[in-house]
Amino acid sequence: MRGSLSFGVLVLVTLVGCSAAPTPAPSLPSVTVAPLTPAPVSPVGTALPISIETAPPPSAPIRTVDLSGDGSIPVACAGVGLIGATLQGDASDPRVAWLEIKDHGTRGVLFPKGFTAHFTPNLEILDASGQVKFRAGDAIDGGCVWGQADLLIGWP
Repeated sequence: MRGSLSFGVLVLVTLVGCSAAPTPAPSLPSVTVAPLTPAPVSPVGTALPISIETAPPPSAPIRTVDLSGDGSIPVACAGVGLIGATLQGDASDPRVAWLEIKDHGTRGVLFPKGFTAHFTPNLEILDASGQVKFRAGDAIDGGCVWGQADLLIGWP
């Protein structure tokens, strides 16, 4: 009988230890996070006006951007590399000049102020000094992202 009494006490002690309330976990300090407020930053290309450049025939109007940089508006290039992109153009197309990117369709193109487009008979893009900078079919390996859908090429 003595052996069974010690077993009963051992079971009782074990059961009592299991029924004890768990120790509560320490509470974590509360943290308040203020919502982020975006800084008033204009995307590259939205602060400078886009204009249309024309030259005497056989030219066509192209979209240009004044990048003279008088210091009042910072000009920066969010550059991207391109693979399989070529310059295309057609005097009867309202876009006049655009990029055709293999397997990705077309993308609008802008040029620095002073650039003009000539068709003799194919597209030629001339810089401000009148030198041919690009021709239709030229590979374009990079540009600056301008706004939502355009690439600026020929700068600097």
